[in-house]
Amino acid sequence: MITLGYTPEGAPVRADLARMPHLLIAGTTGSGKSTLLHSLISQLGECKSWGLLLIDPKRIEMLRWAHHPALLAPIAQDDEAALEMLAALHDEMERRYRALARIGATGWQGGERICCVVDEWALLALHPDRERRQEAMRLVARLSAAGRASGIHLVVATQRPSADVVTGLIKANFPARISLAVASARDSRVILDQVGAESLSMPGEALALLPPSRELARFRVVLPPDGEPGARRSWRGWRARQIGAWAASAVPMIAWLGALAAMWLGALIIVAQFSSLEP
Repeated sequence: MITLGYTPEGAPVRADLARMPHLLIAGTTGSGKSTLLHSLISQLGECKSWGLLLIDPKRIEMLRWAHHPALLAPIAQDDEAALEMLAALHDEMERRYRALARIGATGWQGGERICCVVDEWALLALHPDRERRQEAMRLVARLSAAGRASGIHLVVATQRPSADVVTGLIKANFPARISLAVASARDSRVILDQVGAESLSMPGEALALLPPSRELARFRVVLPPDGEPGARRSWRGWRARQIGAWAASAVPMIAWLGALAAMWLGALIIVAQFSSLEP
């Protein structure tokens, strides 16, 4: 189980990537998408039964994980390396299927699971080279459709959840989806099949479709104060600080209202005393 974030009440929102079996994430710059990715990588990297593959076309987001012991290969930092990694993962999936067929098994049990994290999928999905673009789409579609039974999982993130990036085939194979703030209601419909994500205003605030539930889950991503994975800051703590600040600012007003009430009470007492006097 991995912790995605915290509800407004402070309860953790957890999910099992092995059952999802893939996760699609969308969010504009500054929405908290990268923080969510780092949190997921950190948690999966602590699980001995998981190996990691990282694709970072922007070449800067994943550098902190370059020497992580859970990495199965160097980080892919360009389109050519990314396609090679996806192709190798596809070959591994086919090899595992052949191994399962030899023993008559129908699913992956007990062996190492592999999670491939792709940051900024749009750079591959909209690659100017048509052949590379089509190959990336083909590999991700195949891996997302057939990877679960062989213990292979994808976490795909993008700043641009447009229909040409998140195609119908991609969505069909990624029933679990998370949207942080996006640019428009159209983008929200693409990622979540409904509006709402365009109204998210706070960094780290997210809406998610997490099967088997059909209702949107609302939570806030773990936001480490120093920007590094591992530190925790729940929404409950944030709300407590906001309430404390509001209470501190309300003290002078409360004191003024108390003084005003005392003045009015004194005036009523005086009026009552004069009213009781006989003429």
